Amino acid sequence: MQITKGEFLDTIFDCLFEMHELVEDIDIAQSIHELKDVHKKVLYYSAIRQYSNQRIARIRNQTDRNILKVKNTILKKLRKELYTILCERQDTQQPLCRREKEFLENYSSVFADNRQTKPPESNATKRKQDKK
Repeated sequence: MQITKGEFLDTIFDCLFEMHELVEDIDIAQSIHELKDVHKKVLYYSAIRQYSNQRIARIRNQTDRNILKVKNTILKKLRKELYTILCERQDTQQPLCRREKEFLENYSSVFADNRQTKPPESNATKRKQDKK
């Protein structure tokens, strides 16, 4: 039996604990990797498997309203970390693509106050400190 490249990749990455491997950006991959297991499961079913909130709710024995709340929590956490990562890159004169610049513009009103008072420590900053 011959396995195609696509089947091989499906086999490798069809695991909720390995989905961070699908993300090219190391900082974003690390943010996904560090999510709580329950958040990884909901993100996996939603983003990778494309399951509806109702289907995820049945799998987890929860309400679809609760799944929506969990998804919003996950997105807020990931967006906040991404905002911090992109601000750090911008501060260090690293080039940003158009979509990253648009993201910063769209979320500056949401997260800028946090950045001015005390920026949340991103995974990139933590890794840099760990290396020292």
